[in-house]
Amino acid sequence: MKFSNNNEDTFNAAVEHANDIHKHWFSLGTSLSILRAEGIDLFRRLLEESKLSRKDAERLIRLNRLLSCLSDEDQIRLKKVGWSKLKEIIGHANNLNIRDLLEFAEAHTSSEIRRNFRKIPYAPGSRTVMLYLEPEEYEYVMLILGLFGAEKLTDRLYTGKEFALLSALRELAKLAGRFNSEYSSSLPKKDPADDDQP
Repeated sequence: MKFSNNNEDTFNAAVEHANDIHKHWFSLGTSLSILRAEGIDLFRRLLEESKLSRKDAERLIRLNRLLSCLSDEDQIRLKKVGWSKLKEIIGHANNLNIRDLLEFAEAHTSSEIRRNFRKIPYAPGSRTVMLYLEPEEYEYVMLILGLFGAEKLTDRLYTGKEFALLSALRELAKLAGRFNSEYSSSLPKKDPADDDQP
């Protein structure tokens, strides 16, 4: 495979940096994004010639895309948090919550982050629901979700809210006398492992 001079420099730097992802994750994410944009073959070759897993490579590319949402000050905070914590939050991050996740990562250990995020579903095919609420309405909704198991992590970040919302809706359907047991059985059930959450 032929390289342009710039791509060859980027490729060689990425291979070298991939050997110490904890030290070079920031620059590595930039290099990976460039190589991925140039073509999947170049990206695959990098994975073959380095110690970098595909999963970590995708995490780094995702994180690099989110950097444009952060101020220079926030990017400095991000660097201080480090890769061990960032790899735990990046799968749940988007341009709306990245600052809240950064704040959470600063205040917790990697193991605490893993325990708290175990309740947050993140899977292909997931759907997003957006609600536009007045501040008082938002507080009321989060109060209800808290009663059904949602856990507050920061002022604007909650875990377990999806399962809490489904639980609340099930109870509402029962009260309304329109509970469909067949449909209910297809909804996600609470994972018994969640009972171990702090």
